[in-house]
Amino acid sequence: MSNLKEQKQKEYLELLAVLNTILNIEDKETFEKETKKLGYKIGSFDKAGRYELSPEFETSTSRTIRTPSRSWPLSVWKHIKTKKYLKSLSEMITNELEEVILKNKLNGELPKKEEKRNTDKI
Repeated sequence: MSNLKEQKQKEYLELLAVLNTILNIEDKETFEKETKKLGYKIGSFDKAGRYELSPEFETSTSRTIRTPSRSWPLSVWKHIKTKKYLKSLSEMITNELEEVILKNKLNGELPKKEEKRNTDKI
């Protein structure tokens, strides 16, 4: 279980690095190319050509975008290529990683405190 968590953390750190790189790109063509690569990592197209974002990468900004349909298959695809979405995704991942780090610190400190309490009773 912890191996899976560590793998997920590693993926998030790599994704965060990619996001920071993309957000600092000023060339429009390079930005488009890199966001397109990212789009294939965080979502997929169905048989009807609709792009759907993986649930773990939905942010507050992506939840307000029109659901893809046959008439509007690329609504989310266009949204994920905006700086607004990229910034919100970066913030979301950063917050999740900070929570994990805090939980790990707390879990690491708790047994030490319990040991001290046990020795105090003796």
